[in-house]
Amino acid sequence: EEELPIQMWLGVGESDFVFPELRKDEDGVPALQAKPNFAVCISGGGYRATTCALGWIRAFHSLGVLAKARYLCSNSGGSWFNTVFSYQQEVPTDVFLGKYIPPGQVTPDAELGVGSYAQVVADARMLPDLIGNILKGAASGDVFRDVDRVKLRAWSDAVGDAFFSRHGLNDADCGYAVPGLTTDR
Repeated sequence: EEELPIQMWLGVGESDFVFPELRKDEDGVPALQAKPNFAVCISGGGYRATTCALGWIRAFHSLGVLAKARYLCSNSGGSWFNTVFSYQQEVPTDVFLGKYIPPGQVTPDAELGVGSYAQVVADARMLPDLIGNILKGAASGDVFRDVDRVKLRAWSDAVGDAFFSRHGLNDADCGYAVPGLTTDR
């Protein structure tokens, strides 16, 4: 079993704290240090947020604004987009963002582009996956989630299947840890 090294930086919020990526030591990231202190933030809200995120980021990318941002932050449905945008390596950024289609030309049959996130959103069918995942969890007999410690597995799997898998990012065995809790992986 491979050990996973973890680093922790204390002092966030103190007046002399410098985030690791901005430090002038081995933790510093010169590409980020060269950018202005500017972030693009994507809000949450499920399908609506992930769809709006695609539109905003496509526009910011085409205007050259995105390349100037030091950070791209998100939560909830905006993170569905941001996760795939930030980590996928299946297609180039322009293919992923897809072409702009004016609202009057959007139809159920509109060609959104193979590899585009717009096609992923158009094809996403989360509700059937979510219901199926809930039923599988109930049928497993692990009603109190003693075996599967990831309490929201049905939801996480449905989001992953709908939005991450097309770009090779859906690892069903991945677990996340929140402050105060531990995970084996």
